[in-house]
Amino acid sequence: MSLLAALLMASLEAQSIRVLSEFRRVDAKGAILASDEGGKPREILSPGLMRNTFHSLRIVVDPPKGKWFQFEIAQNPEGLGVTVYKELPGTQGKLEKIQMPVHKIGERLEVYWLDLWIPPKALVRRIRIEAQLHDGEGWRIAPMEARVLKGIAPQPKRTGAQMPPWTDSAEAPARQVMREFVCEEVPKPALPGLTVSGLVRRNAMQDLSIARALQLQWGKTKLREEMVKAAGGEDVSSWCAARKHPSPNGPEWYLRVRDFLYREASR
Repeated sequence: MSLLAALLMASLEAQSIRVLSEFRRVDAKGAILASDEGGKPREILSPGLMRNTFHSLRIVVDPPKGKWFQFEIAQNPEGLGVTVYKELPGTQGKLEKIQMPVHKIGERLEVYWLDLWIPPKALVRRIRIEAQLHDGEGWRIAPMEARVLKGIAPQPKRTGAQMPPWTDSAEAPARQVMREFVCEEVPKPALPGLTVSGLVRRNAMQDLSIARALQLQWGKTKLREEMVKAAGGEDVSSWCAARKHPSPNGPEWYLRVRDFLYREASR
């Protein structure tokens, strides 16, 4: 193979689109930040979506440089609300809402925050969702088959709080919310903002509303124990005593807590 052919092939291979959870941030080259490493990143193939909630994903787009490209989100059948934000580099997670589809000349790797809204009356079914990148020659597609679950989340309280430092792991705002419920901590109030950390907190507040509903059946003591167990902890006392919670699952340990709440609320 000639050097020119090898360079062209490498260029084509570099163009990509991939889907990560909200707990895996990336740098300018697409590598997961050191603070968000640990464990194997969860494959987003068939996510369960609770009704009356937002479900957020991170879409990493590496477009062809110096060429027009198109980035789009498609669903079949229709039924979910779709909002897309661009993560603004160098701003510690500030977001800018964008109009879809994105159609422009590729300059650098771009990171988008996908917010899916699952209406409370959404049909319980499977919906194919695709993150699509057209590089001028063909489509590169990251497909998912989302499962709309039976459960309907109660309306959460929308309370702002002082966010953990950006240098903390991406799950820190969700951990903060869980500690508010499990450990009865009171956060320092702050105005909410349109940031990655703010939306991670919003999503965790949805989970907290589900937990509050479940405790009517479970009782708070037993529910807190099960949530801590899902988080990989031994018991409520030791989990609350620890300020951070290292896990073999990395920052995605929190997704196991969400899985537990969704499963129990959808029985």
